[in-house]
Amino acid sequence: MKRVISLVAAAALLLTLVACGSFERVLHLEGDAEAYAFTARRYERPIELAPVFAGDIETRAETFDLLLIGADGLVSRISGDDLSGCALVYSREYAWEFRSEAHPPSANIKNLTSIVVVSTAEDPRAVRFISGDEVRAITAGQLRLREERRVLREEGASYHNNRGVTVYTTQRRAPLSDILPEGDFFCAMGFSGEAMFFRGLEGCYLMNDRNAVSLHLPDGRMLRGLAGVMADPPGFLITETYRDALRFLEQGERVMVFNLDGFGWDMLGYAPYVGSLAPRRALACYPPISPVGLAAMVTGVTPDQNGVQDRENREPARGDIFAAAGKLGKTSVHIGGGQSVINTSEKPELALGDADACMLVKQALKNPPDLLFVHFHGIDETAHAFGPHAEETRRYIAEIDGYVRSLAESFDGRVIIVADHGLHPTQDGGNHGVFLPEDMVVPYVVRQ
Repeated sequence: MKRVISLVAAAALLLTLVACGSFERVLHLEGDAEAYAFTARRYERPIELAPVFAGDIETRAETFDLLLIGADGLVSRISGDDLSGCALVYSREYAWEFRSEAHPPSANIKNLTSIVVVSTAEDPRAVRFISGDEVRAITAGQLRLREERRVLREEGASYHNNRGVTVYTTQRRAPLSDILPEGDFFCAMGFSGEAMFFRGLEGCYLMNDRNAVSLHLPDGRMLRGLAGVMADPPGFLITETYRDALRFLEQGERVMVFNLDGFGWDMLGYAPYVGSLAPRRALACYPPISPVGLAAMVTGVTPDQNGVQDRENREPARGDIFAAAGKLGKTSVHIGGGQSVINTSEKPELALGDADACMLVKQALKNPPDLLFVHFHGIDETAHAFGPHAEETRRYIAEIDGYVRSLAESFDGRVIIVADHGLHPTQDGGNHGVFLPEDMVVPYVVRQ
């Protein structure tokens, strides 16, 4: 009897919760804002949007619009500059409803399925598509404004009494070829640092992933949180530094690696010696910043695998080239012309600057180790201050080029010259960290 009473009480409580709106539909904020969900516990309680957007919601651009999307397909677009008088109301009749007496009646959408934030100013999470010198930037919210194709995706089938049901979901896809119409070979990178190479555009499409963009490839691969796609990119990443160095060590050769911090491919003309060594183009890892680039070089894997995805984490989750050399019974020396940007198994000898670092390298070459890793920092610092193509930066690159030449010519072994990233010009000098060709493409040299 007690069990029956308990079941009745549970059923009554369930009905009460439903009646009170505790199981109401959650309304998600999508597009160019951090994840946010609107919930309500009582019917007809307005949620004023102005204070919520001012205090609780982090949009990605200073100015934005809102797309109000209804279940019937009706979409209204309003400016987010002034949301005073705008409210969301939840009711049993209309579920979520947008109400505003300050806007025309067409803004009052019933049965809202989602609200999409669309950046109207520079957005740090914009996805960049690079084709030659042309760069197009599209945000997750802006992608909703593009023409998309609705397709049915088969999810599965079930059978009962010799009758079958096939289930489909509707997907909205934007063909990648609509944004990158040309190119045979491509590289896509995610905000996590993941990288994918692929050929051809057929069957490649973009999808909104609530607050991000995902890339889907015909071979089944998918990249969530897309940062950018480059057409006809260099065919390899700076992670090859690890593999090349290890291969030469295994062959019994000494190896010296130069990391020229901030030395982009478009700055190569200012370094006559490095330019004479038949450099190849290589891709930096995303984001193109020093800790990420150095970790990729010394571990041989991309940031999503080595764990160094920003300036906060200094501890690679993978063993580095110095540890690998030790397992081979090889000796290593690590020298840096400035501060250390990540922790490596071989603690670096830090000099006050690149000139002092050069002197440390010369001392090390008197009794050369099997692996000598040299990190010159000054190109990056100078290009930040004056710009990547300023006269001051050109002179400094020429100075570093002279250091590299004198040290390389004094070394009996393989020499690898690479950069962690490049820089793009800004109004105040130079900067990096963006999916741009200037930041992402760097020289790569293996001196035979």
